Amino acid sequence: MTKNTVDTTDVLVIGGGIAGMLVAVQLRQRGASVTLAERGRLGQAASALNAGGVRQQFFQPENIKAAQATVRFLTGFQAEHGIGIGFTQRGYLYLCQTPGQDQRLAEGLAAQHELGVPSRRVSVSDIQELAPGVATGDVIAGYYCPTD
Repeated sequence: MTKNTVDTTDVLVIGGGIAGMLVAVQLRQRGASVTLAERGRLGQAASALNAGGVRQQFFQPENIKAAQATVRFLTGFQAEHGIGIGFTQRGYLYLCQTPGQDQRLAEGLAAQHELGVPSRRVSVSDIQELAPGVATGDVIAGYYCPTD
């Protein structure tokens, strides 16, 4: 008599979207036997339709490190698993309209630089080059990370 896969797996992951697939991959890398259950095609439901992003421009070291790990994972996914996931790094841009916002983002910039994030403060003219068409009339500066 053959046992059902569900009876012999360490972990059953339900849902083959990006979250389910990432959980399954991480568990498998840690030695667990994993069964991934998806009613349709992997990664073809909401995960294939969203315009989600990843950013490393945080203030707390723990958040910055988690974001860096996510970027490393996503940029290396195809080489490691042979599956293209369509991850592209186009950068993330914050706009400041007040000196207080500028000061607060400068604090985050210092924390990011301590951990090697290539974020930077940009001028209004830089913003216009990075994001043509963005209204900058009330903008005093921006903060940008090209690897987001």
